[in-house]
Amino acid sequence: MIGRKIPVISGGTGIVIHALEKRNAVLVPGIGAVVRSESEDDTTALKLLVDKAAICSIHTAALNVKARIGIFDAALMKLVYNMKYSKQKG
Repeated sequence: MIGRKIPVISGGTGIVIHALEKRNAVLVPGIGAVVRSESEDDTTALKLLVDKAAICSIHTAALNVKARIGIFDAALMKLVYNMKYSKQKG
């Protein structure tokens, strides 16, 4: 849902909106994370995923370790979400 990277977008509202047309989540300096989705359930899930990503980033930075989710793992997580969890909603 958020992919392997969350882009940092600086600039006005128009630039942020344009970035959200391509991504489900962006980071805006001085504001925080901005997410978009088609339903309230997906918005809640995105908020949780962005929070988890931020916590993981803080922990890996504190340990001076670089860690990323691989392309295969990201694709697998998206497939599992689309095939299983998105169908469990409402």
